[in-house]
Amino acid sequence: MRKNYYLITRSIITLLLFSSCTNLNYWYCYVDAIGEQPLTKTYFAENRFPEGINPLIAKEYLNDLDITMSHLGYTKVDSANAAIKIAFGYDLGKVEERAYTYSTPVYQYKTPSTTTSTTNSSIKNAYGETVGKIKSSSTSTTNGGLTYGGERLNTAYETKQQLHLFLDAFDTKTKEPIWSVRVKDETNPSYLQNMRKWMPFYMLNMFPYIGKNSGEMTVSKVYYDDPRLQWYNSQTK
Repeated sequence: MRKNYYLITRSIITLLLFSSCTNLNYWYCYVDAIGEQPLTKTYFAENRFPEGINPLIAKEYLNDLDITMSHLGYTKVDSANAAIKIAFGYDLGKVEERAYTYSTPVYQYKTPSTTTSTTNSSIKNAYGETVGKIKSSSTSTTNGGLTYGGERLNTAYETKQQLHLFLDAFDTKTKEPIWSVRVKDETNPSYLQNMRKWMPFYMLNMFPYIGKNSGEMTVSKVYYDDPRLQWYNSQTK
């Protein structure tokens, strides 16, 4: 029974290491940005969300965008008076099941054992003649308990889905791009089915990169206790 206990305990610990990032105290994703801040920060937003999205949810996402842009000094106006058009949308990839391997130690319980050995010795006189015998015995005890028996290779499966979220800003007169932000995430599909909960996290992950050049795709993270989340919780939810 102890053998199973050690094996199961180690397996649970290992599986936790492979669990989603949401088991951490922050939500992270990958961000890539290019461009620069415009001189005039008046904008209107265009919905590029997946076809069939609930219009009310789409409106909420656009509201999340408006809150984010307002904290960057942008002003939302109607399309006729806007200097910038911001295209906001996302795409979801296919749900994929992936296999990964991990090792767990194998322990064996060894029963205590006692071994007795007997030795016969001859007694000889001064002339080398055997005049008697001595019989002696010794006892050795081997302790029992758990002993390490090597590693066992295990195969487990995880389900993942990719998210690609984008913000693209264009000059309304020249149609030229001004800045672009791309977010890539890969997580459990159940989290992406509840995008309303996580959209503020994605917006805040993009926040430092809007109108800037990241130079490369970089890891961005937002802690669950980030006070900026109140921007969205108090105004949209």
